[in-house]
Amino acid sequence: MCAGKERKPTILFQPVIVDGPFEKWGIDVTREINPNSSQLNKYILTAINYFTKWIVVIPLKQVNDN
Repeated sequence: MCAGKERKPTILFQPVIVDGPFEKWGIDVTREINPNSSQLNKYILTAINYFTKWIVVIPLKQVNDN
């Protein structure tokens, strides 16, 4: 252990219980990527269905906060 660093207690993972497809999704947007893509996209929207493990990835030029 490094000096001055506090050790955090171990946390056990909890399973995500899903009964059917498209019941639960995980969605995330990346922070700005640099350099931008050739199409001038700066962000990546990623969504995954927890039951089917189906992934959708969409490049974005901007992200609105509303």
